[in-house]
Amino acid sequence: MSIAHLLPFAQRRDGGQLVGPEEVPRGLACNCVCPACGHPVVAKHGTEKAWHFAHAKASDCAHAYEKSVHELAKQMVREQKRLRLPALTVCVAGRNLLGLPITVEKQVFASHLVALDSCVAGHAKGDVTPDLIGERNGREVLVELTVFHRLMPEKKERLLKTGLAVMEIDLGLFKGVQATRALLEHELFENEANRRWIYHPRQHEVALALEDELRVSRPF
Repeated sequence: MSIAHLLPFAQRRDGGQLVGPEEVPRGLACNCVCPACGHPVVAKHGTEKAWHFAHAKASDCAHAYEKSVHELAKQMVREQKRLRLPALTVCVAGRNLLGLPITVEKQVFASHLVALDSCVAGHAKGDVTPDLIGERNGREVLVELTVFHRLMPEKKERLLKTGLAVMEIDLGLFKGVQATRALLEHELFENEANRRWIYHPRQHEVALALEDELRVSRPF
């Protein structure tokens, strides 16, 4: 269930970096704009609510919160050049020699944190522009970050056509929890459960090996 979110991050006019309200002077002196609509915002340094940003003038900007979380998430991965990869598990279902249902599964690797040689946003790969493209040891991984909306099937198909590793990080926690930099850091780099492989180049090879196991399997 969603809540009434406060705007947690805004974009500096000078440099375009996403910042929290604690990083800038209060009021219009913050010199920031909404990352969704580009209109000026004020930094609220109050005592009754968590510090946050608000549009300087009344606005119907409905996507400010989601956009701010999405953009800061991309910025954090780019700046830190690290990425927690999802576990890769391949599962194949079939029937044994007696025709009974059987499933074999193999975990190729567990979720783990890797250092990236580079990480960019806004770069096209073929006819699709993923949220992020990370590179390590000459291999690329495409990263999609979802907050309020799921990855659309049409974009998923274009991502798959690249033949590259594609992963998704689900930041849907922030539908029901007010975003903070600390929480976002945890969701990006520590939480193993909120990410999945949409495609990994090793999946086909491992699946073929598991199918061979199925062909020679015997019931107990």
